[in-house]
Amino acid sequence: MSPAKVAGAGKCFEAGREPVNLCSVSTRSTRSQSAILERVVRPARAGMTRAAAKSLPQMKFGPADQRRMTRLPGAARADKLTVAQAAGLESYRNVGRMLDLLQSQARQTLTPC
Repeated sequence: MSPAKVAGAGKCFEAGREPVNLCSVSTRSTRSQSAILERVVRPARAGMTRAAAKSLPQMKFGPADQRRMTRLPGAARADKLTVAQAAGLESYRNVGRMLDLLQSQARQTLTPC
């Protein structure tokens, strides 16, 4: 049995099942996750130390993760992304958003009022 494929229109087709619009589900989930994370991070803003704030901008994905993040969108555009790869791509996006929020918080901590 071959893995299910994710179609370019954001639909996943599996034998005997209706197409599922992964983009719609993913977008709602991401918005909810972002809102929750923002509520968690916002109160901590005043408590971030300068040392922590200085270390956050240096946090980056490693070379292997960067290569994978470069390949996955190309596979998605070519309609060759498996369901597992689509989930991996969404995980990278979520971690990237979280890292962006934390780095933004760090910049605000380091910027004088």
